[in-house]
Amino acid sequence: MARLVVIALKRSYAYHWLLANAIERLSPVFVKKWQADHNPMKAKHVTGRGSIGVVVVGHHALSLLHRCGVKPQDFPKSVYVAAAEPMSRNRNLRACQGFDVVISCQNDKAGLEAFRQVNPTARVIGSHLCAEETVFRPYPEPEKFDIGMVGTFRKADRKGRRSSYYWARKEWMDKLEAEGFSVLLRQGLYMENYARALCQCKIGFHHSNRGWRKMKHYPPAMRIFETMAIGRMLLCDTFDLNGLRLKEGVHYVTFPPRDYKAMREKVRYYLAHPEERETIALNGRAFVLKRHTYRHRAALILEQFGLSPKG
Repeated sequence: MARLVVIALKRSYAYHWLLANAIERLSPVFVKKWQADHNPMKAKHVTGRGSIGVVVVGHHALSLLHRCGVKPQDFPKSVYVAAAEPMSRNRNLRACQGFDVVISCQNDKAGLEAFRQVNPTARVIGSHLCAEETVFRPYPEPEKFDIGMVGTFRKADRKGRRSSYYWARKEWMDKLEAEGFSVLLRQGLYMENYARALCQCKIGFHHSNRGWRKMKHYPPAMRIFETMAIGRMLLCDTFDLNGLRLKEGVHYVTFPPRDYKAMREKVRYYLAHPEERETIALNGRAFVLKRHTYRHRAALILEQFGLSPKG
């Protein structure tokens, strides 16, 4: 039986494992999926008879393939999915060499060109992050909070110094709460627990790394898609759309980076205009469901092997 080998680490970035699950769910052929806790396999057990190719998701997963003594060229066809933060781009650039196809989860022109330079024979495809619609969806939770965010806000670097980027999230939420807004800020929630918590908020908040680190360019983060997918209005700083057909004021609402007062006034306005807020939230959810779910990303990958997703 024809099979497709998918390597993604469950203990790594959530995008890796959710994408692997989507490929397995939609694939018309048998999928052999390797996790991080497998013992190193012999090469013949990885490539195997009847294998039509391999999908490696992220530079961490590539190390597992290397431990098996297998190279991407050992498969009839190989696809590398660079699913990581922009700060990990250099590791992705090193990892993508030798693959037939490279798919970036960010669609910025500079990043795609960098992949083409290090792997000139590969087909390089720009994509986006996304949301798992079976997890990030509206839940029947009471709206207890005006605004909220689920994400890291306490983190230190290797030397034990507090990260100003993460801590600034808490500072902003504390300011809002001191001014009379009801606020949710949670860390360590994942998947359904994450979605259910955010469903208790009228507005979902996000501020990109660029906002605090003063990066010139920053792409849409996964939280952007997840917030819209659960049907809550997304309020975030401006970011580079990179081909994403989002419309400000239609699918989401923005404020200038690092501008707390502008953000606070947007919160105040949309709390006072619930019909506008709910319309934007519904538009955002419809936008994600139409083209930015793991089902869409898995279909793009299967297409590289000449496979049509089942269902």
